Amino acid sequence: MLKDPRIRTYAEKYHVSPAQLMLAFDLQLGCIVLPKSDNVKEMQENLNIDFEISADDMADLVKLKENTQTMAV
Repeated sequence: MLKDPRIRTYAEKYHVSPAQLMLAFDLQLGCIVLPKSDNVKEMQENLNIDFEISADDMADLVKLKENTQTMAV
């Protein structure tokens, strides 16, 4: 999902990475998020989620996610 051009468009709108956008999205939905990374830069990005996605954008992202298959690990 992080490579989806629509996700990248929203990430650019909020001036964040696609990963940061999706972490914020899940947090705003009330999900518990456990990001994993071995990369220090990515770890720092994962901690820097100090923005809020608008209600309209959240609704659009929910629709996108509903149409995407995910796999639990």
